[in-house]
Amino acid sequence: HSFQPASSHGAFARLTTLGSRRAIIISPADDMEASASNALLKSLEEPPQGTFFMLVTHRPSRLLPTIRSRCRVLRFPVLNREQLSTMLAASDTAHDPSARDAAIEAAGGSFGAALGFIEQDLGSVASLVRAILTEGDTGLSARSELSRVIGARADRARLQAVLDLAQAMVADAAKTTQSAYQRGKLIDAHQELVKLAAQAPSYNFDTGLLTLEIGTLLVNASAASEPAHG
Repeated sequence: HSFQPASSHGAFARLTTLGSRRAIIISPADDMEASASNALLKSLEEPPQGTFFMLVTHRPSRLLPTIRSRCRVLRFPVLNREQLSTMLAASDTAHDPSARDAAIEAAGGSFGAALGFIEQDLGSVASLVRAILTEGDTGLSARSELSRVIGARADRARLQAVLDLAQAMVADAAKTTQSAYQRGKLIDAHQELVKLAAQAPSYNFDTGLLTLEIGTLLVNASAASEPAHG
């Protein structure tokens, strides 16, 4: 068997030289643009006989909900910190230790996600997200700094990486907090960040407004937002 490019970006179709079935692999599926996603959705709704679609993704939340609902999820074991550190050290991507540690912390065991965070140099963004989740932001100073380090002209790939990072750090905070009140706020913030990440590829956001929205969601979920009576 051999592989040949299919019509979708990143997809490969296995030639049916030894049988009547065909496998189409789309990797990474979360990089598809809206037009490709809609075309794939039509195929998933009425797949050709004997055809199997395999979507590889590090970030399932980026896929259309209608695509996710038509797929069976097959999860692979996550990598631990030592494995990720070794793999990142062996990669060609240059990075400083602080950026590597931040990427490992936020990647949730995914090498692809960790590599993406490093390539976007999100160490300083991770530090600010952590500070806002812990201390809040009584004024706008922390949110303004977050906007600055993200960049006024950040491209779509960087904004998606920031949203992925924020989601991962909010999810981790929800797992570790001892406060039921804050856990609920973190869960709400995570859901809103997922919505923003799903909308970002197909909508033209003002970068400044989007980064402010991210910062505000983090502030609302911060430990400092919990009422004094607990």
